[in-house]
Amino acid sequence: MKPVKTLEELRGLKIRASGPSLPGAKALGFNAVPVPPTEVYEAVQRGTVDGAEFPWEAMTSFRINELVKGHLEVPGGLGAPAFVIIANNKAFDNLTPENKAALMKAGGEAGAALIGKAWQAADEKGRADAKEKGQVIEALAPAELEKWRPLLNTIPDDWVAKADKKGLNGRKLLEDLQATIKASNG
Repeated sequence: MKPVKTLEELRGLKIRASGPSLPGAKALGFNAVPVPPTEVYEAVQRGTVDGAEFPWEAMTSFRINELVKGHLEVPGGLGAPAFVIIANNKAFDNLTPENKAALMKAGGEAGAALIGKAWQAADEKGRADAKEKGQVIEALAPAELEKWRPLLNTIPDDWVAKADKKGLNGRKLLEDLQATIKASNG
C-alpha cells in the first residue's frame, strides 16, 4: 500500500479507531473500525483494517511496526490520553502512611511529570523502531492540517454540549483545561 498524505486518501481506507480516538476518526469521516488495541495486530495482518490511529508507543507495544510500511504523523497528534489514580475511601484508609504518601505523590504534579516523561520516551522508542525498520514516516502537510482543523473542532464543542446538559459549565471547564495544558507546556 502506498503512503497516504491526505484526508481524501484516508477516507478510502479502513482505519482502526476506538475509545478516545473514535470521535476524531468519525469527525474526519474515516471508515472507522472499532478494534480493541490488543486485536489490532491480527486485524492488520488479516486485512480487516488498512491502518490504525495509534500513538507511537503503541506501534511497538502492540507490534504493529512488524506489519506496516508507513506512517502519517499528525503534528500535535489526534488526542491525548488522560490517566487517573483512584482509590475508594475504605481502601485508602487501610493503606500504610507510607503507601498513602506515595499514592498522593503519584497523583500530583510530580507524578504527572514522571508519567509524561515515560510516555514520551515510549513514543520516541516507537518512532525510532519504525525508522530502524526503514518505514516511511510522512508528516501531515500544514495546508492539509488546516483542512482537518474545522472537522476536529466539532469534538470539543460536542463535549461542551454534553457537559452543559449535565448542569456543568462545559465551556468554562474546557477553557480551564486548555489553560492548564498551555501552562504546563510553558
